[in-house]
Amino acid sequence: MGYDIHVTRQRDGDDIQRRLIEAAEWLNYIESDSELALQEDGQRISALWTSYGKEGVLPCFIWWRGIISTKNPNRKVLIKALEIASRLEARVIGDDAEEYQSAEDLQE
Repeated sequence: MGYDIHVTRQRDGDDIQRRLIEAAEWLNYIESDSELALQEDGQRISALWTSYGKEGVLPCFIWWRGIISTKNPNRKVLIKALEIASRLEARVIGDDAEEYQSAEDLQE
């Protein structure tokens, strides 16, 4: 089990279908960001953060049903998620619906 953060446009009380990040938007974003590499996996659309700068497993941002998620983020990954959210006019929330607005919001 891990902890995920999510790039989403949804807010409590929203019409969920109107607030989804469309697959085409995510694909366009990946294409425009030289730090990400597309990894298509059936219905999910993943992007590896190729310029992460640390050895080991590269962080992966996964689009599924209108939300982009990543597992077990550190501060650097949260900053990238916040960058993605800003460009997509979205926000970053955690598994417990807490909202992140800066890297300092993440307790490591």
